[in-house]
Amino acid sequence: MHMLERMTRLRRLALIAALSMTVLGQPTLTWAQETTEATATETAAEAPAEAATSMPEAAASEAAPAEAAAAAPAGPSNADLKIMMDTMWVMVTAMLVFFMNLGFACVESGMCRHKNAVNILSKNFIVFAVTTIGFWVLGWGLMFGNGNGFMGTEGLFLLKGADNSPATMDAYSGVYGALNWTGVPLYAKFFFQLVFAGTAATIVSGAVAERIKYLSFIVFSGVMAIAIYPICGHWIWGGGWLMGKGFVDFAGSTVVHSVGGWAGCLSGGRDQRAAAELPGDDPHLSDARKVSRSTCGTSSASPGSRPSSVSGP
Repeated sequence: MHMLERMTRLRRLALIAALSMTVLGQPTLTWAQETTEATATETAAEAPAEAATSMPEAAASEAAPAEAAAAAPAGPSNADLKIMMDTMWVMVTAMLVFFMNLGFACVESGMCRHKNAVNILSKNFIVFAVTTIGFWVLGWGLMFGNGNGFMGTEGLFLLKGADNSPATMDAYSGVYGALNWTGVPLYAKFFFQLVFAGTAATIVSGAVAERIKYLSFIVFSGVMAIAIYPICGHWIWGGGWLMGKGFVDFAGSTVVHSVGGWAGCLSGGRDQRAAAELPGDDPHLSDARKVSRSTCGTSSASPGSRPSSVSGP
């Protein structure tokens, strides 16, 4: 009995499956027939068009190289090449000036006590980060923005002032006219001046080594980058009152080193007795500063301060 029931059920399922395939397959067969007919019609219609267009293929293949040659972009002009070379020159010298931070870190950590060596190295690392933010947010505009004899008043924040660098001299149109003599992009100018701002702040870190709290030094570095260095720099390099009187500072002996030194003097003189009783951790390490600073830093400040790598000032 059970076998008969199972066979009956299987027959019913087979019948239902056959009916389903018949019903579902009919629309599919119709669609396939219609598609075949439409394809045949389109092929017959396109055949004359292909025959008509096959004739000028040889002429089109001959004209293709000429059109490609005409559409090829022209190479950089001599003026463009000069801008590229000058920009690369400025960036390389700026990177070498930035390398002076290593020299300052060596001399300061080598002359301080062992327990403060890591603190000194950390300050020399973080000072440039703080200077970068402060100089970018406000310092650049105060230093090189068009303004009065005391400070810049245009293009103050985030390098957002009008500028068409690398145009120079009379062709320049922007709010940073004090640097219209150098034909490099704005951000190349900014980076070169930024490393000098960082150098001035790093000079202070050596003057206050072992005598200032970490947070206090960070705050002072921010003030140095936002106000002290940019305003003094505007007097000499940004079209300020000293520049109007003919004051010349070619590569930063006053703007960078003198300002950094005077800012460090604000902390007062070091006690000679304490200095004699507290010898440095590794005086030999400080000798590395002489190598890095003289070969990479100071020797790059003057060449990078030239308006061009291929023509004199």
